[in-house]
Amino acid sequence: MVGRRNSDISAKGKEIILHPKLARVVNEKHEKAKRETPRIPMEVLQTVVVKFVDDVKTVASIAMASKSLNEIVEDDVLWSRLYALKFPMPSTPPPKGKWKELYVFQAKVSPLLSFHDAV
Repeated sequence: MVGRRNSDISAKGKEIILHPKLARVVNEKHEKAKRETPRIPMEVLQTVVVKFVDDVKTVASIAMASKSLNEIVEDDVLWSRLYALKFPMPSTPPPKGKWKELYVFQAKVSPLLSFHDAV
């Protein structure tokens, strides 16, 4: 497959070879479709993630989708909300930008504390 030009693999695994003129037409149609697809503003995506995502597994999945979405899930408001859903709030909040670190630390320590309390 490496080094082949103007070829593609179909869903069934068969190779499709395009004539160089057709390859350009296919690429132009793809580019046109990308341009015409409506884009969701990043501010809207951030609002949705911060207000409605309530578990860390979903946050991890969102972070892996793209660089832009990875930046969104670093939001301090999101991590303070996730922290509040799972742990008691600290008497003094952490410095700005440290909620994620506090959440990760607490998630690591919490199972150890519950085991120690049971013994």
